[in-house]
Amino acid sequence: MFWLTSLVSVVVFVLCSPNILARLPRKGNKYLVALVHGIIFTIILILLNKYLPVIEGASSKNAKPPTPWWVWLVFALCMTPIIILAILMFSNMDN
Repeated sequence: MFWLTSLVSVVVFVLCSPNILARLPRKGNKYLVALVHGIIFTIILILLNKYLPVIEGASSKNAKPPTPWWVWLVFALCMTPIIILAILMFSNMDN
């Protein structure tokens, strides 16, 4: 298992949670805020995916070819609702 990828994903999720670094949009309801933060999280993970395999040594001779961009897009579209629900659950813990 790639422990570095998992660790980075958790750190990015926490940092992208509402009211940790920012709340976007400031006056939006909790569903809109969760949607925006979920999209930001997904975009950051897709961008980091280009660099994490190199950090973890997947660029060696025996490495598999890189995953096509459309696979990550489908993954992001499937994961965004789950991320939004997790952010909503995390933000409801404060109330």
